[in-house]
Parts: sequence; structure tokens; C-alpha cells
Amino acid sequence: MKNVQRKINKLTRGDFIDVQCYKYNGHLYRQYDGVKIIDITDKYVIALMLKTKVAEENTNWVVSEPTLFLFSKHHYYNATILLRDNQKFVYINLATPFFVDNNKIKYIDLDLDIKTYKEHEFTVIDWTDLRENFINMKYPMELVYKIYEELDFLYLMYNSREEIFNDAFIDRYINILRKNKDI
Repeated sequence: MKNVQRKINKLTRGDFIDVQCYKYNGHLYRQYDGVKIIDITDKYVIALMLKTKVAEENTNWVVSEPTLFLFSKHHYYNATILLRDNQKFVYINLATPFFVDNNKIKYIDLDLDIKTYKEHEFTVIDWTDLRENFINMKYPMELVYKIYEELDFLYLMYNSREEIFNDAFIDRYINILRKNKDI
């Protein structure tokens, strides 16, 4: 953990970096090119995706609307928050804690995701993917327990409207982006 922490400290506000998402078997699943670091706190690295190029094996696209990308430093998740028409659409990806290597944030996708749009509840999706990859990629039971522990943690945060589920928390970063003319 100390080596990872030192590498995290090399990130700087304003840097443009790439993000690589791997599957548990080591396969590069998705790459984001041109993600801007906007803040680094004790709990998160917060970045902005706008005109960010995204590539998967059979498809490519460009992020056309401002989207916050938050990487938890101490928990098994990251979150994207789409900022559209004064609404915030939160999508959480259960994933290993990230590390930085060659100016890239890297993490392992753990197949389970959560949607929390204003008109919907806390919705866990992709159970089938988790079940299939648990078998096919031979996830250790400790990892499965950790995924469930993180689900409980996120559900408690959601119910108490903390951090990524709190409008004031997100609005702080929207204001920073506006002040810096990033959006």
C-alpha cells in the first residue's frame, strides 16, 4: 500500500491522464484517454471527462457531456457522475482500489455496478456478469466477500446521502469546474 500511495501522490491537479480498466484475468477491458484531474482528497481522486476518448474491444466513443470520475482511495469502487441539465446521474462501478502506473490510473473491474438516478432507487445491476466471472475467472471467496461488504457500505452511504450521493458534495466540484471554465 505504501508504494501505491507514493504513486498516487504524483498525480497533480490539472494533469491529463489516461485510465485503464482491466478484468480480473488481466484483459484490458476499457481505456479512457484524456481525463483531467480536478482534485485530490484524502478519500478520492476526482477527475473530469469531457471530450474524453473511450475505447473498448469492439467500440469507441467520446464523452460528450461533463462527467465526474471519482476514484476511491480506500474502498472497492469508483463512480461516474453525469452532469446533465442540473441533474446528476450516479453510476458506481465495483472495482479494486486504483493505482497509478506510467501516468495512468489502473483498476480491475469487478463486474457489479450500481445506478442511482434521481427517479430511481439504489439499483444493483450485472449480477449475471458477476456470477459468470466468479466461475470463469475463479474469483477468490475473499474477493466476493469484499464485494458484498462494499455493497453494504455504499448502500449505507446512499441512505444517509453521504459523499457521492450528496448534492452539496457534487455541487462543490461543479462550482470548481465552472470557476476554472472547464464546463
